[in-house]
Amino acid sequence: MLLKHGAKLVTQVQDVLEELKINSKSEYRNPKKIPNSNYQSLSKEEKIIIELLTRESLHFDDLVRESGLLSSTVGSLLTELEMKNIINKHNDGKYYRVN
Repeated sequence: MLLKHGAKLVTQVQDVLEELKINSKSEYRNPKKIPNSNYQSLSKEEKIIIELLTRESLHFDDLVRESGLLSSTVGSLLTELEMKNIINKHNDGKYYRVN
């Protein structure tokens, strides 16, 4: 019913970015802050989290919602990225990029 009224099907983050006319490849990415060799070795999912955190600090639930990934996946990714010292967590529970 919603689709008949103009709603759009969203299956991934890129769908939302396209609808909002946000060019995710140039407006928010800044992989130069992470050494190129380290950035290239990150998984696609890790890069999604990093790109979201480039814009602003986010709570876990916001990362799950905006990334389109499962909460269990986001939890694992956050742990891995913290261990790599790429992200960290504020006292208020928001995650942010270290670099």
